[in-house]
Amino acid sequence: MVAGAIGHWANESRYGGKVAYIIEDGDDGDEMAAALKGVYKNDKQRTHTRMAAPPLVVPKGAARGLEAADLMAWHWNKFYAESVLRTKREARKDFAAFVDFTRAQRKIDVFLYEGDKLERFLIENGCSRRVPS
Repeated sequence: MVAGAIGHWANESRYGGKVAYIIEDGDDGDEMAAALKGVYKNDKQRTHTRMAAPPLVVPKGAARGLEAADLMAWHWNKFYAESVLRTKREARKDFAAFVDFTRAQRKIDVFLYEGDKLERFLIENGCSRRVPS
């Protein structure tokens, strides 16, 4: 889903370059690598996602940029998990500092997309019901 979103961003931004997909091993690494390898094998999907090469899986701790992304994902998921029952809530101070919110902008809208809402969101953002061939 994220690779597809990157393709839509590239289209909207008129970005013509390639993108390298790098995954940390562990937890979901093998599953993500397999999914992205499937995307890479499909010419149409590879072109859309701007894949420069097959996805690279690196050992946990070997790529500092991935650790920063992992930290951000952990914070976002924690924020989401604590926010499911509310539409707006105060961000954790460490998360707020990490993304550098201003005092006036300390609350974040949270939307839960599932079922019909998720399908509508995906279609509105360039996806379709068609099964890739």
